[in-house]
Amino acid sequence: MPAVAASQPVGVIRNRDVLPDRNLTTVTPQPVAADAKPYDPTGVTVGSFLVKPAVEILAGYDSNPTRRARGAGSPVAIVATDVSVRSQWERHQFNADFRGAYTDDTNVRGISHPTFEARAQGRYDVIDGTAITGEARFVNDALTIPGLLKLPRVTSFGGSAGVLQKLGASEIAFKGSLDRVVFNDAMITTNIPLRTQDRNYTQPGAQLRVTYVLTPNISPFVDMSFDRRNHDLQVDFNGQRRDSTGLAARAGAVVNMGSLTGEASVGYLTRRMDSPAMPNINGVIADATLAWAATDTTTFVLVARSQASETPAMNVSGILSRDVILQVDHQFEPWLIGTLRGGYGQDQFVGIGRTDQRTFLAAGSTYKMNRNIQLKSEVRTEWTRSNIVMNNFMAVVGVVGVRFQY
Repeated sequence: MPAVAASQPVGVIRNRDVLPDRNLTTVTPQPVAADAKPYDPTGVTVGSFLVKPAVEILAGYDSNPTRRARGAGSPVAIVATDVSVRSQWERHQFNADFRGAYTDDTNVRGISHPTFEARAQGRYDVIDGTAITGEARFVNDALTIPGLLKLPRVTSFGGSAGVLQKLGASEIAFKGSLDRVVFNDAMITTNIPLRTQDRNYTQPGAQLRVTYVLTPNISPFVDMSFDRRNHDLQVDFNGQRRDSTGLAARAGAVVNMGSLTGEASVGYLTRRMDSPAMPNINGVIADATLAWAATDTTTFVLVARSQASETPAMNVSGILSRDVILQVDHQFEPWLIGTLRGGYGQDQFVGIGRTDQRTFLAAGSTYKMNRNIQLKSEVRTEWTRSNIVMNNFMAVVGVVGVRFQY
């Protein structure tokens, strides 16, 4: 059976933990008190943990589910379940989040796919000022590559462990990490697979962050990280060496000024490829997660993320992605929330000179019938403009649905 190596500059592998859309839902932690807000889920207490399960069912229409020029539209249905677990200890901490979903595009069965995400974080307080931290993570998702009979799936899993030490007004956090990324082959037609397993790699890394409490409201910090990507195959199916070493340095501040909370930083990222034939990835990066409660009923959230991600594309060292999103939530009534958000992103395909400009605008609403049932709706428009015209597209997605939570 003939096999084809990956050659299309599409299918970006992004770290789901730093997707701007995902971070918007975690800026403000859920209240632990059952009566904190009249329409928040109470959860169920299991031992010393508070567990909050939920199920969402959404249906609507996507004008371009394949995200390509002049792509055909399709009805879309999404069924998702998520569970959050929060410890209720006076000392130490353990938090976990699980989410599984299935997206069905009726007219484009080839891109219908399941998704699963899991993440657990813990902190063990050894003595005052000293703590051991740890994290475990797992993601299984599909890459969207137009025209395939079966999409390639990517599984990413790993963890980290470290030590947090307070020294007077300073805080030093160090952690080591190990991640694994595994690809599954796609199918171009019934008898022709698209081979992507030459992209499988293991990534050990380390991170050091030093924070200084300048005032009770502002804590500047510097952050340095290192990682190494070692692919299973020294040379990929196209005859290229893809191993690389990554370095990133950031400087920023944590702010806690009452109505304004979060952190922001700027820095520089470089990923040096082992092969002299593959160009290095370099660029200025910015990261932020800031929430501003302008009034009792209106909240602004700003999220910015930068990263160098992998791709199955031939002749591409990697993709330097930068995203920024602004979201506004307004509470018309305690039971009615309106949301407006917009974002801009840029993908630089290092090695082939391609640059994609991504923009989106979305408006949604949440009607809270009670603590356990919410009605949801959203309309979202996406645009991508590339210096390679064939990659331009526009898509409009509208969905309505219900969320059951406890």
